[in-house]
Amino acid sequence: MASNPVKEMVESLATVSEDTRKAMMETRLKSFAEMPDDKRKDAMKMMLDVALDLPEEKYEKLARTRLQVLMGFPESDQVKLMKTHIAALQELSSEKQLKEMRVVKAILMGLPAESREMMLKMMRELGIKM
Repeated sequence: MASNPVKEMVESLATVSEDTRKAMMETRLKSFAEMPDDKRKDAMKMMLDVALDLPEEKYEKLARTRLQVLMGFPESDQVKLMKTHIAALQELSSEKQLKEMRVVKAILMGLPAESREMMLKMMRELGIKM
């Protein structure tokens, strides 16, 4: 059976230390932000599709780290990456979309009030309902 480098990378991200995961996620998100729109969506969709196959607790680690790293980016990159994330997610199965929404909602409820409000405001502006 052929190996799947995206799957291997995503599984690795879910098992490494938090500091390593943050550094790897930051590198990946920066590279996504620099891609042309169509290439960014395809790359994010491929990773998201694999990541959402992980058990929920492992996926939550990745999603939590993604949101933490994203909050440190310039607002223009945050918006670009969130819009693309949503566009990629909409091309996945309804099961995966529901899993994403469930996990993100749980993460948001665990954030400090100021961070939660900032993320919810940005999501509302992007038309994302929680």
